[in-house]
Amino acid sequence: MTEKVKYNFFYIIQNFVFAIFAILFFIVVFYETVFNSNYIGFVLMLILWFIAYLFTANSLRNTYRYISNLPAIEFTEFSLIDHQQNVIYHWNNIQKIELITRKNTTFAVFKLKNIKEYIDQLNNTEKILFKIFPDVIPIQVNLTYIKGNNKNIFNSINSHFSKYRS
Repeated sequence: MTEKVKYNFFYIIQNFVFAIFAILFFIVVFYETVFNSNYIGFVLMLILWFIAYLFTANSLRNTYRYISNLPAIEFTEFSLIDHQQNVIYHWNNIQKIELITRKNTTFAVFKLKNIKEYIDQLNNTEKILFKIFPDVIPIQVNLTYIKGNNKNIFNSINSHFSKYRS
C-alpha cells in the first residue's frame, strides 16, 4: 500500500522566487568580486554559492515535481519517502517522531536508530554540513510545504510508523 501527499502551491512559488533572488544576488557578488578584485567579496561569494547551491537545487527539483504532479511524500509499508529532501526513512530505523513548530513552520522531527543510513542518502554538500554540525542540523520533514493540515499529516506519519515499525 502506498499513500501519496502532494506539494503546497504556496511553497513552490515561495521557494522558486527565493531561488531566483539567490541566483541574482550571487551574480552581483560575483561581478563585484571579479571586476573589482574584492577579496572579501570572494569569500562571501564562496559562502553564498554553497548556500545558493543547496537551496536552489532543492527548489528546482521540487518545482519540477509540483509541475509534474508528483507527490511531496509517500508512505509505504516499509518507509516514508521524503521527495522534498530526496530521503527515505525506513520505519524500522525510526526511534521517535515529534511535531515541532518554529516560526510558523511545522516539522516532523525524527530520532533515528542508525544515523549513518540517513547520512548516506545526502548529497556531498549536505554530508559535509551534517558532519560539521551533527547536533545542529535536525533530521526532519517540513510539513508546512505539504498540501493539507500539518497536524493531520503528522498524525498520518505517526500512524504509519506505529503500524509498520518492527
